[in-house]
Amino acid sequence: MPAVIASAARMWKLTNTRYVLAAASLLPNLNQYGDPQHQSFRYAERFNLVAKPGYTMRGEPGLTVVADAGDMMPEKSDQGAFALIEYGDALPRAKLYSNWTTPTNNDEALEKLTSAMWEPSNSVLISYDTPVAATPLNPAADPGTANITSWDPKDIKVDANAKSPAVLLYNDRWAGDWHVWVDGKESPLLRCNYIMRGVFLSAGQHTVEFRYLPSTTALWVTVSAWLVGIILLGYLIWSRLKAKASMILA
Repeated sequence: MPAVIASAARMWKLTNTRYVLAAASLLPNLNQYGDPQHQSFRYAERFNLVAKPGYTMRGEPGLTVVADAGDMMPEKSDQGAFALIEYGDALPRAKLYSNWTTPTNNDEALEKLTSAMWEPSNSVLISYDTPVAATPLNPAADPGTANITSWDPKDIKVDANAKSPAVLLYNDRWAGDWHVWVDGKESPLLRCNYIMRGVFLSAGQHTVEFRYLPSTTALWVTVSAWLVGIILLGYLIWSRLKAKASMILA
């Protein structure tokens, strides 16, 4: 159990998972094994699960017996058996780092992500195959701040005030169709913490925009497939009509 909780807490921290639904009794174990240093798990809300109006758990006359979770609803209670638990030490969606590490390969990156010797709040991993323009500074240096100013599933804007050369980590999945602009100029997209997006920033105030621009190759393949299908369908219809016409004339 301790190892499972520790692994889950590391995954939640890296993926910006701030809230977890669980049994309320799990909270002490989450703090003990998942975040022993900061003890940052806390109850955001406790509740019980009760039958919806018109349903019953015990078979009272005139009511429908609860069959599954869809027949139940939450009811707030300070002593509730279930809880929405907040993880205060989860990484923010956008964060600046003045210190980073570049593993030599993907296996090394995955090993480091799960290592208790590496602290995700102090350092970010930069993929060996993505370029970085500068060397990292002291991990204790204040990198500055980053705030999301506009969010759309395919277009995210971040205002960053970097106090030194820094890497901006945006905790969302990396993909080749994502592109990034810094102050209106396209910059290399970094692959951070194995699967997340990032970009290198020089010291100063910057406007960063992550934009999803899918390749047109898949579109053309789809269109071509539709055209081939339409042509084949047309040919089959024409062949059948021609065969029927031949039979009538015969």
